[in-house]
Amino acid sequence: MLVRELTDGCEIDQVLLVREVEVRQKRDGREFLKLALGDRTGSVAATIWDGVAELLDHIRPGVPVRVIGRYADHPRYGAEITVRALRRPADGSFDPADLLDGPPRRPGRRSATRRPRRSTTRPTATGCWSTR
Repeated sequence: MLVRELTDGCEIDQVLLVREVEVRQKRDGREFLKLALGDRTGSVAATIWDGVAELLDHIRPGVPVRVIGRYADHPRYGAEITVRALRRPADGSFDPADLLDGPPRRPGRRSATRRPRRSTTRPTATGCWSTR
């Protein structure tokens, strides 16, 4: 399943690319990890509440990881994966091309699904200019 296809409440067990890692502190002083994980379709925030010390040596931006957790779209906090476990992916279990950003779009090229831009300016019968 691709990141853009995730739905609220779905369980996740898939390989994603670590894009950002940030160590934060809870109010009680304990550390937790805030990650940005993604694939070629986008990225999603993720939180790891436990086992921070053990994981810090193994996760860094650009490294693929197998993510086990739950995706939720919270009205206050937004879309996020609560990670229960991170593992090293098995060799051959994913295509590295699926984790990299999609191909960039050339500037000025419009999507075929969008309506063409209508920005014709012409004078009206009253002499004022109008935009259509």
